Amino acid sequence: MIKFWSQIHQDTRKWIARVLILLGIFIAYSPYWIDEVVEKAALDKFLDVSLFFGWWILGLGLVIYFLNMWLDIKLEKQETDESH
Repeated sequence: MIKFWSQIHQDTRKWIARVLILLGIFIAYSPYWIDEVVEKAALDKFLDVSLFFGWWILGLGLVIYFLNMWLDIKLEKQETDESH
């Protein structure tokens, strides 16, 4: 998976991570601000599903973000080793 992920352009990887993190935050925390708009009965069904998927999407985004950081450091180290 790391080899596949390293073949994707660096800026594209960063955008994917950012979008997943923002989407996860939006989905995971939407029940708190939507509480005033939607009726409580409808919110109870929506709450469990949205929190579950929101946290998973947020977690995936954070894993991709840290993987990007690790790949960037690894590539920089390889470039400095090759130049010496």
